[in-house]
Amino acid sequence: MVSNRGIEVDLKKLKAIIDMPPPRNLKQLRILQGKINSIKRFISQLGNKCRPLKANAKLIKQKPRKMHPSKALLVKTEIENYFQVVLIESIDYSEWMSNIVPVTKPTGEIRVCTDFRDINNACPKDDFPLLNIDMIVDSIASHNMLSFMDGSFGYNQILINLVDQHKTTFTTPWGNFCWKVMPFGLTNAGATYQRAVVSMFHNHIHKIVEVYVDDILIKSNHVQDHLQALEEVFDILQR
Repeated sequence: MVSNRGIEVDLKKLKAIIDMPPPRNLKQLRILQGKINSIKRFISQLGNKCRPLKANAKLIKQKPRKMHPSKALLVKTEIENYFQVVLIESIDYSEWMSNIVPVTKPTGEIRVCTDFRDINNACPKDDFPLLNIDMIVDSIASHNMLSFMDGSFGYNQILINLVDQHKTTFTTPWGNFCWKVMPFGLTNAGATYQRAVVSMFHNHIHKIVEVYVDDILIKSNHVQDHLQALEEVFDILQR
């Protein structure tokens, strides 16, 4: 049995579900769908958490800030994109409320950030360590071949615990929404992501790969070794 803050799962049962043969009829398909849904419900509780609030934490609802109509329309487009890919969902009531901070990219597009300062102040800091940059540089210095990868939308691969989602509520001119996946800006987002990638690559770190949050570096000295290292890393990422 594996426990994660009160949530328990039998790894043998999970492996049995994963190893199930392809369904041959409608009944087997429905059984498999039920098993998959049970895994999804479990996984949804294993993601990033705002963590237990500090004892003296005060519930804060930020007052909506003014926004220029032209920028509000750009924000609407971004919110619709998030909603369509199920990164966020609408919410009617929350004890927490944050404002969005539209940031204009050099391309003219809008990045919708969230002002999580209040909830961040209320959450204890996750002290999971990041790898030392100097150690990474020393580790790759003697290698002839390097490949760099960036975890595009990597943060959004980590689900937020269902009971914590309301803490990420943000207000817009188009309604109030909360995050279903880990967004940028949460105080423990970096540590949560680092814990995830370290868990994924723990057998390969300092050997063929170095990971720093969503940056992945594959290293080797020979072409054949490098191709094999890339294959191993891609295999892990596809699991």
